[in-house]
Amino acid sequence: MEHYRSAIKEQREQEERRHETQLQQLQHELLQLQQTLMVRQDDLTRLIRDNERLLGEARQHSKLAYQNQDALKRLEGDLGLANMTAARAEGAKEMLQEQLSSAKKEAEDAKAEASQLRSTSEKLSQQLAEAMESLALAKSAAPAGDAPRNDASPATGS
Repeated sequence: MEHYRSAIKEQREQEERRHETQLQQLQHELLQLQQTLMVRQDDLTRLIRDNERLLGEARQHSKLAYQNQDALKRLEGDLGLANMTAARAEGAKEMLQEQLSSAKKEAEDAKAEASQLRSTSEKLSQQLAEAMESLALAKSAAPAGDAPRNDASPATGS
């Protein structure tokens, strides 16, 4: 019976040691799992912060994209107005060039006419001078009592 008690006691002690060992192993695993859980929670917290930051950046980029689209639409409108203004200015330029060309031709015609009038004026002045000279010679050649006749015309020199 003593041997039986000793065997039971030994078996109980072995079971207690095995139970102790299992308990220590489970506690060790629990500690490892808790540490792993803490690391995962830290990772999750960091990922949540990164996600919030990236979400904020995405919102900012989206806002900037809308602002840029609005600015682009305004610039396209301004460009359209500038193109219309340039087209009108080009039309006005062509019209002014035509008017300038016409004015130059009129100026050349007026210059030619003025030159012709000068030439005619010089000829008429010369004819007048010759007629005055002929009249003066005729008056000096006529006797004092004779009056010049009206039916005689002065010489024209042409």
